Amino acid sequence: MQYNVSVVKCSTYNYSKLLTKIECAITLLGGIKRFIKKGEKILLKPNLLSPKSPEKACTTHPEFLRAIITVVKEAGAYPYVGDSPAIHSIEKVASVSGIKKICEQENVPIISFKNFIEIKNKDGKLVKSFKIAKAITEFDKIINIPKLKNHSLTMITVAVKNLFGLIPGIRKGQYHLRFQDPYRFSQMLIDLNMIIKPVITIVDGIVGMEGDGPAAGAPKRIGVIVAGTDTVSVDYICALIMNYNPDEIPIIKAAREANMGGFSAKMINLRGVKLEEVVSKNFKTLNPPASKGFISQIIGSISRNLIIKKPLINKQKCVGCAECVKVCPSHTITIKEKKANINYKNCIRCYCCFEICRFGAIKLTRF
Repeated sequence: MQYNVSVVKCSTYNYSKLLTKIECAITLLGGIKRFIKKGEKILLKPNLLSPKSPEKACTTHPEFLRAIITVVKEAGAYPYVGDSPAIHSIEKVASVSGIKKICEQENVPIISFKNFIEIKNKDGKLVKSFKIAKAITEFDKIINIPKLKNHSLTMITVAVKNLFGLIPGIRKGQYHLRFQDPYRFSQMLIDLNMIIKPVITIVDGIVGMEGDGPAAGAPKRIGVIVAGTDTVSVDYICALIMNYNPDEIPIIKAAREANMGGFSAKMINLRGVKLEEVVSKNFKTLNPPASKGFISQIIGSISRNLIIKKPLINKQKCVGCAECVKVCPSHTITIKEKKANINYKNCIRCYCCFEICRFGAIKLTRF
């Protein structure tokens, strides 16, 4: 099967120019009316990981979201915005990231994912049922709007990983606890993408994040919008743009094993600009993650600590807010003398603490 993915150059968050470029990316796939109908309720799912300003490139840019809101409205449909940050309320993240202001100006409701519903997944390799946000059952379609970023566990976080935000709040930690190995965690994400099918994914790759993503990396101007109907093929193309070998990405490997989506270049029909025009050759990539389960079984915990990166607390930067304590699925972080402390014996290397630390007090190190 062939999957269409469009790639359009865009170097600005200027609303009018951005709107034109996003419409171009969608037109290359057949136009917005191919995907949504008049009168439908559409859930827009941006990346709202953490309460950081747009300049940090941690969340989907508010003007990028505004442009997609316009596209949906012009099609006669009704847009809503929803996500479930790991620790903070969506109200707080939306406010700091600029999303709340945009939604108020455009009169678009923001949906909080608090309650859940269980959805069966008979074809799943690891997960046969997911507890996901009940609110998504109220919508006709989902538009996936991820940010182009590195991820310390899965190497990249784009289309496939962004749907993990449909699992309410701290419940995400349960999946980290069950699937500690990066590859098994990626298999879980592929299982989730089997039952949650966005009608289209539109990636904010104008300014992405390189280095230690998804929250502590550095903004990186890439100047691209990527769109497609299949999350795996979108991730495949985005991996190439970020100068990765897609075959090394755990999510792509898991998709290939599950025979789901466009996990090979031969399966993807690229539309728009040529790929060599947008590849970020100096992008600071991450090394493929080691298999935690294998290392733990074969060479023991001492060598495991040397080979697999672990989160390290910078006591000078730590303010003792305890957000890392709340998000830790293995309950291995405590506050002592107003500073966070990690018991590495129980640390599963999920990096949830690293993801949510707003103060840059946690870094990843092998030593």
